[in-house]
Amino acid sequence: MDNMNIKQYTVSLNSYINQQVSFRKGQAIMNHLAMVRPDLANKIVGTQMDCFYTDDRIQNCLNFIYQNWENENV
Repeated sequence: MDNMNIKQYTVSLNSYINQQVSFRKGQAIMNHLAMVRPDLANKIVGTQMDCFYTDDRIQNCLNFIYQNWENENV
């Protein structure tokens, strides 16, 4: 999944979430991010943006991902 742009990431993420019916949405987002952009996932883990354990943080997590996707993927 190298060189995936943010649009491709969004499509891939939505597909992954739909396939992972046993996961909460936050878990699916973080698991998927760890697979496609471990560098961004590592910056989120353990912060107020980490939505793995609580879906209340999803919006903050996604905001960070979208704001940092291109900046980190060069």
